Amino acid sequence: MRANKYSCKHDEENIEKYRVTPLETGVTGFTKLVNYFEYKAPLIDSIHSTGSCASLDRQAEVLKKMLSESDMLSRTKFLKIIQKNSLELLGLEGSSICIKCPRMICKIRKDETELSCILRHLRNGFAHGRTYVKGMKNQTYIIIDDEDKGKCTARIVITKAILVRWYKLISSEGWSI
Repeated sequence: MRANKYSCKHDEENIEKYRVTPLETGVTGFTKLVNYFEYKAPLIDSIHSTGSCASLDRQAEVLKKMLSESDMLSRTKFLKIIQKNSLELLGLEGSSICIKCPRMICKIRKDETELSCILRHLRNGFAHGRTYVKGMKNQTYIIIDDEDKGKCTARIVITKAILVRWYKLISSEGWSI
């Protein structure tokens, strides 16, 4: 395997061939995850959302647990402006990337927490169909993009297993409006 610009040892793949609407992946249990993150997760703009967490400290704790359990603490960036070189540093620029190393970059608004930022970008990526899914025998790789006016505002590379862990962690919080 050749090393890529991100410096992992996986081959880069053209993700365009994996583009699929989130509800037509054929991946067992995926529709339930999409439904949760698109409509029911806390801190998102949806009438079905479970609301928000009163404590900013608790949100930070949940986020840290999400990222540490996913081995993404050092591979997650929240930026006010995402530039091409920002994407390149994490190997997220273009359509040929490593899909096996979980990582993400998210444009954060000044009025939101990092947790609400991730949840907003997940929701938008699913809602606007900017999803890429590669199902393998033992793993499902997922790329979720969010854009605003043609510019990248987030790119999230995760697995279905990570998304399931995030769902369980967040939904177990019992946050309400």
